[in-house]
Amino acid sequence: GSESYQQYTVTCPDMPRPRKRLTELLVKTADAVGSEPATGSRKEWGLRFLRSPVAFLCDQQRRKVSGVKLEINKLEGDPLSARAVGTGHFETLDCSLALRSIGYKTKPVDKDVPFDPKGGIIPNLNGYVSTGLYCSGWVKTGPIGVILSTMNDAFETADTILNDLQHGNLPTPSDSGDVLELLFTLPGLHPTSFSDWKLIDQVEQSHGRPKGKPREKVTSLEMMMNIIRTHSAQN
Repeated sequence: GSESYQQYTVTCPDMPRPRKRLTELLVKTADAVGSEPATGSRKEWGLRFLRSPVAFLCDQQRRKVSGVKLEINKLEGDPLSARAVGTGHFETLDCSLALRSIGYKTKPVDKDVPFDPKGGIIPNLNGYVSTGLYCSGWVKTGPIGVILSTMNDAFETADTILNDLQHGNLPTPSDSGDVLELLFTLPGLHPTSFSDWKLIDQVEQSHGRPKGKPREKVTSLEMMMNIIRTHSAQN
């Protein structure tokens, strides 16, 4: 019912426009699903907020999934920046199929680049990290938003760079691009080209085709390099 989503509706007027539109759409859809009478269909869907998957449960034969154990969360902090925290209470959702979404959390990239391990982000101000160093995407904001959010975030960082450039706040490069080419020749480095990526792309598509999928992703770096090396050896 609509009572379940009042806490989300209340914060909508103060949200940034893209997030407000997305939240309103989710709440509207969730309310509609919960209020519509049964139509005889055996399939229905719903949204469960403030739940975190803890474990997959299996049947007695341990051959297939039978449910998902969920921890019930609560929101803490300001409504626009609140975070979900566990309450120590759990519930089980019975199911015969579970689809896992790929998680994401940024890792430190260099000891000289500041990093917030709790938030998984590089501390920044509108993309600015330090003189000559900027960031964008989830390393800037954390894993939130949709494609539009990521695009607007990139625009913001670009505006910050342009502003610094116009005001002479960017250092003048002391080296040319030749230095980068020299780095590629260092032992242990294996630079790849766009042509190499196209090889990997072809393999992914060929693996996905028998399964009726656009592609079957190659997730191992070693497998990617093997694809490139195999092609190089054949040519």
